[in-house]
Amino acid sequence: MKKEDWVMRRIACWRSKAWLAVLLVAGNSQIAGAQVRPLLPSHTYLLAQQATAEDHFRQASRLDAQGKFDEAIAEYRQAIRLNPKYPEAHFSLALALRAKGNLDGAITEFREAVRWKPNYPDAHYSLGLALKTKQDLDGAMAEYRLAIKQRPGFAEAHNNLGNLLSSQGDREGAIAEYRKAIQLAPDLPQPHLSLGVALHSQADFDGAIAEYRAAIKLTPDDPEAHFHLGFVLSSTRDYMGAIEEYRKTISLQPKNVVAHYNLGLSLQGVNDLKTALEEFRAACSMDPKFPRACSSAQRLQSATQAKPEPPQ
Repeated sequence: MKKEDWVMRRIACWRSKAWLAVLLVAGNSQIAGAQVRPLLPSHTYLLAQQATAEDHFRQASRLDAQGKFDEAIAEYRQAIRLNPKYPEAHFSLALALRAKGNLDGAITEFREAVRWKPNYPDAHYSLGLALKTKQDLDGAMAEYRLAIKQRPGFAEAHNNLGNLLSSQGDREGAIAEYRKAIQLAPDLPQPHLSLGVALHSQADFDGAIAEYRAAIKLTPDDPEAHFHLGFVLSSTRDYMGAIEEYRKTISLQPKNVVAHYNLGLSLQGVNDLKTALEEFRAACSMDPKFPRACSSAQRLQSATQAKPEPPQ
């Protein structure tokens, strides 16, 4: 065999082996790719995970509406486990925890809700309510202000901010907030009641009476509104009007000790001493540690016994 023929055959052999190697490498790459690709987190996979979190949230909401708070809480937590950045789930979990009396847990979840969704006025407002209950008044005020900033028409937040300002002695600031709440939501009874209390404290009796009557018109069965109206009417010596309002209060809240006592005072004002004594005794019987009621009953009983009988 000629040397040239031998060289050509060797070259052909090397080419065949080289192509075989290329094919093997390509084939292994395809096999390897086929094994790896299903393990990558595809967009469809992530959507499936999100849908699962939504499913748990919807189920939790149904259980929540039925008052099954323990089961709802478990479902909200499952939704959050699948999607930790789920502000609505954190918020709803906080409400359920608050309903169960777990205020610290609720505060934690409210904070998580606003962490992942800073512009969330309902969560800020609810956090403010919880902080007020924990006596963190500065924190509550900050949350109410954030809720109002994010939702300027948030009447309830204005009302509660007014309550905080009033508790800190800022009556003018409180009145401004109550009036704003009424402007935003005239049919909301609580701002009328709150404004009435604030005006009464400033001796604006006519203004207070008007606001209490507005609150009663909106919620006729609110014993607190009737009580406060009775109180301001007695302050103006309208004892008959006060008696009517205290009786309405007692019909709605039979165990309201202070209403019985105040009714007794108003009955004294119209010289109905016998019925006044009955009301003082009722208040004293309900709460023997209410000294004014018990002492008033004793004094009035002594006075009526000492009073001479009218001539026949």
